[in-house]
Amino acid sequence: QLAANYVEGLQAATSNSLKDLEQQEQELRSSLNRSRDDLVRFVNGEVQQRLASMQQVDQHANQAASVLGRLSAGLQELQKSLVGITLESRGEVTTLEQRVATLEQLELSRAADWSTEERNVHIPHNGQTSPHKGSDA
Repeated sequence: QLAANYVEGLQAATSNSLKDLEQQEQELRSSLNRSRDDLVRFVNGEVQQRLASMQQVDQHANQAASVLGRLSAGLQELQKSLVGITLESRGEVTTLEQRVATLEQLELSRAADWSTEERNVHIPHNGQTSPHKGSDA
């Protein structure tokens, strides 16, 4: 009888321990599932945030490319204008250089004329000028 009671007690204890282990296993499974679900939600949130950031960066890059395209076109137009202005300026400079050369020639010619006139004018001691005549001296 004592052995039967002992075996019966062991069976009851084993049954209770088994039930406790099953309950603990169930709790661990539930906790694991909750942790996994939390982790999945967190990772999905991070992925969504990073995707949104990447899309924003992509959008900004496209806007920058558009602005750079317009700037490039504007710079090309400016360069064409500057080339035109430079060519016009060169033409004007050439014209001015030609005018200066003409003026220099006129000045040289006038200087030569003055020199010739000075040689033809005789200044007597009384300070009056008269044209120089070869036989009057």
